[in-house]
Amino acid sequence: MDEKINMQWMNNTLIPGIGDDKEEKVLFADYVSFQQSQTFHETCRDEINTTVYMPPETHMDKIQPVDAGCGRIMEVKIGQAWKDGWKRRTI
Repeated sequence: MDEKINMQWMNNTLIPGIGDDKEEKVLFADYVSFQQSQTFHETCRDEINTTVYMPPETHMDKIQPVDAGCGRIMEVKIGQAWKDGWKRRTI
């Protein structure tokens, strides 16, 4: 995904999902390139009072277990279904 699409996701999904609560928050992010961008970190800080924390890459499955085990299988299946649907639309 490109920066423009990621910012649309952030503005239309992440920010409304977190709301305008002024309490400080921490967002655990993985190593998707967009989540590493300065724009993402600054927008989180400025718009939703959130600090982005990126733990060591080898520890993400401990913090976010959906990316490991059964959750990983589900992600692969969903990704494959999405690709199959996309192929049907472009043929």
